[in-house]
Amino acid sequence: MDMDKYFIGLASILIIGFTYVISIYNKAIRLKNIIPENRSNIEILRKKKGYLITKMVAIVDSYGLHEKGTTENVSFYFGRGEPSKGQPIVDRLAYLRMAFPELKADGLYNQLLTELADVETDITNRREKFNTSVRAYNTVLTLFPDNVFLRLLGFKPKDFLSIVYINS
Repeated sequence: MDMDKYFIGLASILIIGFTYVISIYNKAIRLKNIIPENRSNIEILRKKKGYLITKMVAIVDSYGLHEKGTTENVSFYFGRGEPSKGQPIVDRLAYLRMAFPELKADGLYNQLLTELADVETDITNRREKFNTSVRAYNTVLTLFPDNVFLRLLGFKPKDFLSIVYINS
């Protein structure tokens, strides 16, 4: 009879332990699956940003502002050249609009500038959401005793998204 209690106790401990490992595994998988979704949302916004920039360059070109070097300068200001040293693209576009007063009156240019500002804000918000999901995932991987089991199961920490990635 004592042996039966021993086996029941051992089976209970094994079941509880197995249930615990399954629960931390499922939690890590759930958090890991959120990360690619958040990255995909950022990629979509980056494509939209590129599309808006292309349309704005076309508007600038339509104003005959394509003298030698101007198109290259416009492309640089739009973020296609060297990195902007942290200056947001919306600020550079507003500067460009001031440099070429005829752009101020263009309704489509102003609408695109507003859309671009919204996209920049959305990218910033999505980057924060991405980094929050990475932080939650990485935290689960570092908490004891979860980290012991999750490392054995092959889980590895993820990298945060940097501003350099977003602006490239």
